[in-house]
Amino acid sequence: ALDAEIDGKKLTDLELFDMFLLMMLAGLDTVQSVLAQSMVYLAQHPEQWDAMFETPDSLEPAIEELLRWAAPAVPTRTVVHDSVDVAGITLTKGERVHFPLAVANRDPQYYPQPDEVNFDREAKPHLAFGLGPHRCVGLHLARLELKIAFTELRRRIPKFELVAGVEPHEHLGLAWGVENVHLTFPAGTRETEGSGR
Repeated sequence: ALDAEIDGKKLTDLELFDMFLLMMLAGLDTVQSVLAQSMVYLAQHPEQWDAMFETPDSLEPAIEELLRWAAPAVPTRTVVHDSVDVAGITLTKGERVHFPLAVANRDPQYYPQPDEVNFDREAKPHLAFGLGPHRCVGLHLARLELKIAFTELRRRIPKFELVAGVEPHEHLGLAWGVENVHLTFPAGTRETEGSGR
């Protein structure tokens, strides 16, 4: 990749940086962000955790709803014109603009009660993986990773809750996620006896 050329022109250091940053975020940060946000939500709504595994067909629609609700991708674009006015805000050349995909997935005109997680929601396309030529090429892998993660978490820690007094907090950068997620689970509820975090 370091020697790659596009139309006979070598990639600049900034283009290489953007490419490697994208590879890192796309392969790690996004799935981790959905898992972290989901585990916070599911710790607060244990009945939903049970509902995800109610039948063999429950898990995949639940994952789609969690993807819609917790869409982590925040595509960025750089202003290339001297200045651009958007809704009364002047953006100057070189500024980066963030476009959280979760905003589109929370549109009340498209999704009734969009801030609620509803595993029985009518199946509709969501933008967790982007759209068109910018659609995530790893979307099938991401869905598989989430399915495996939730299945293994259910097997190993079927009951869990957030550690009291430790507040998760959201962050927004190139991915929207949550940090400081500390879970606890009662002794005897794990595949391996004991409690942990």
